[in-house]
Amino acid sequence: MLRFTVSLIILGLVGCATSPDTASIPTPPPTPTPTPTPQAVATPEPPPTPVWKPTGDGWRSQSDQDGRPVYFRKITTGDCGIYDYCLNYEVTTEQGCSTLYVQASLTNEAGQNVDWTNDTVQGLRPKETGVISLGATESGSFRLDEVNCR
Repeated sequence: MLRFTVSLIILGLVGCATSPDTASIPTPPPTPTPTPTPQAVATPEPPPTPVWKPTGDGWRSQSDQDGRPVYFRKITTGDCGIYDYCLNYEVTTEQGCSTLYVQASLTNEAGQNVDWTNDTVQGLRPKETGVISLGATESGSFRLDEVNCR
């Protein structure tokens, strides 16, 4: 009887042991629930910087070689000097120019290009005005062809 009891105990122990094919697979830890990513909040664009323009009536602009506006307006003051006909412009820029060069063509009443003229203003400070005088020996209309602010 003792032998039978010992066998049962041994069988009981063996029966309690787990075999590799019945071993329990460890359960992986639970996957954490992802925290929602905060949505990027659009930063409002700063208001555009207002473009500087001279005050007063009659100003027109033409871009210089770098695309910056140079402002012109006709003025009646000024002497034609050696020319029979002239057109005087008051000029200004926001940034100033060490040299402001203006070249214009002269067209007659038939629209033909008959002459050209040019003038410069030296040392034009930011927002300061200067005078450009375009002269010709015959009457016609001036067309601004080139504006360089250096």
